[in-house]
Amino acid sequence: MRHSPPQVVLLVLFVLALFTSRAAAQSFDDLRVGHWVEVKGKLAEGRRFEAEALEVLAPDDQNVLIGTVDRVDVDGGRLFLLAQEVHVSDKTDWGEGLSLAKLEGKRVKAQGRYRGPTKFSARSIAARGSGRDRIAGRIDALERRPADAATGAPAALELSIAGYQVVLSITGKLENEDSFAALALAPEIEFETASGETFADDEDVIQGNLRLADTLFLGGIVEYKGEREDGFDLDEGTSQDSTKQRLSMRLQLTWRPSDRFRVLASPRFEFEDRRRIGGEDTSTGKPHWNELYAEVVDVLGTGFDVTVGRQRFDDGREWVYKKNLDGVRLVRAWEAARLELSWTTLVDDGSDRDKHTSNLIGYLSNGSEKRHLALYVVDRRDDRSPRDYPIHFGARAVGEFLPDVRSWAEFSLLRGYTDDTNLRGYGFDFGATWKPDPWRFTFGYAFGSGDDDATTNTREAFHQTGLQRNNDKVGGATSVRYYGELLDPELSNLTVLTFGVGYELARKTSVEVLWHRYAQVVADASLADTNLERSPDGIARGLGDEVDVVFGTKALSGWEFEVVFGRFDPGAAFPGGDPAWLAAFQTRLQF
Repeated sequence: MRHSPPQVVLLVLFVLALFTSRAAAQSFDDLRVGHWVEVKGKLAEGRRFEAEALEVLAPDDQNVLIGTVDRVDVDGGRLFLLAQEVHVSDKTDWGEGLSLAKLEGKRVKAQGRYRGPTKFSARSIAARGSGRDRIAGRIDALERRPADAATGAPAALELSIAGYQVVLSITGKLENEDSFAALALAPEIEFETASGETFADDEDVIQGNLRLADTLFLGGIVEYKGEREDGFDLDEGTSQDSTKQRLSMRLQLTWRPSDRFRVLASPRFEFEDRRRIGGEDTSTGKPHWNELYAEVVDVLGTGFDVTVGRQRFDDGREWVYKKNLDGVRLVRAWEAARLELSWTTLVDDGSDRDKHTSNLIGYLSNGSEKRHLALYVVDRRDDRSPRDYPIHFGARAVGEFLPDVRSWAEFSLLRGYTDDTNLRGYGFDFGATWKPDPWRFTFGYAFGSGDDDATTNTREAFHQTGLQRNNDKVGGATSVRYYGELLDPELSNLTVLTFGVGYELARKTSVEVLWHRYAQVVADASLADTNLERSPDGIARGLGDEVDVVFGTKALSGWEFEVVFGRFDPGAAFPGGDPAWLAAFQTRLQF
């Protein structure tokens, strides 16, 4: 049979396309966070899974575990499979001849919904024959580990799947015969740690994975931080330099007798020593309650989770709030939305204003950390004279809306009043970090409105909620104070222009270089909540520039190390000012 030239061309193009598609399917380089996969191999210690093969599947709403049942708790309605606590109920479908009492030592397939190491609800349990252990679920994190010439270890992938650390050598088998490029990515799912604490990429979350009993968990953080501050008064002729050391230990005990009830107690002891040349030396040390609360899930079948006591409030970027507050919080989650409502105050371990303020907070989001959209209201009321009633209305979009680009857009309106003065400020912060591995490039611009001197009964200056911390990751191993490690100002009557370059030196090890330029919106002789010990002149608006270098690593399991250097060069608003310097070292051990 003869082919006409067009038919031959089409045939050749089809063969080339087929070949290219199949060749691309054999590359681990195409794996992305969000792919739904099945890995085959064996469980090592803890929740580390050594995989030999991987297959990318279409997204599913149920995870799969295949392995041998370690033990069974009939009274508790659960079994333990691949170090996972699996719960069964009257809704679980059982394979022929199977029952919970007869499962110990048997090889089974459990299919259901994973929500944490103690929260896997089985929809079905079926018998399985001999073979390799398997885990199916969404890739929630992915790292490509280079080959180690010293040990001869080949390059490998480290995946986070349903709470497991999955290690797969690039010499392992990729079982897809056809391209998986057209397969959709699965949406992000919120997980919990073994103790029931919601997991996020948050350095302050204690995993609490030391199991003291079936329902009791222990964890903790030990932290040391040392700082050296030089010239914060912007005058080299004075001796006002200081060193500060802080040592803290935080324990966390979690009792979780059921999926619907949890009690968490987290005491903290902190010791701080500050030495100041030409000034007063101080040392303080006392215990605090970091967190202490009880949580009830799905109260009275309403779908609302209720938490009462001292609890952590954290918005991720810490632009709105990062604070432990005392009060009541209600949370209701739907498939595509999550609502938080709370009334809180601060009983102790806080500023005078915090202790006399009632906080009413409403936070409505889409429930996603990867592409987070939210609207919020933060109403803070201090009834002492003069009464202070600021209300923040905000909207935000934070996450990876474009491949390899993490962006943020924050906008807030300040309304309310202080005594007889109306508050009418606004602020915004937008930027992005582009992450072409192993590099990162950051751009950001933040603006907080200033006060118009022509108005006497209205204050147009924006200020943040007072609960903020302005601390987040820009792609590196550890977080940074994104308005400057040294200056660290509140966004009020201020513009901050930021450029940054980061580089991943090794696995979970990075260095960031950040440059900030500061200016006042309206020239003023005060600067809100900053580390500087000198005020601007109130004539010029240019405050100066800061360069920060942040080195961080989490390469050693359970440990975190961070080294920070910062230099601030004063601008025209500080005439005759000399540079200020900051050097800091911090280490953490988490268990």
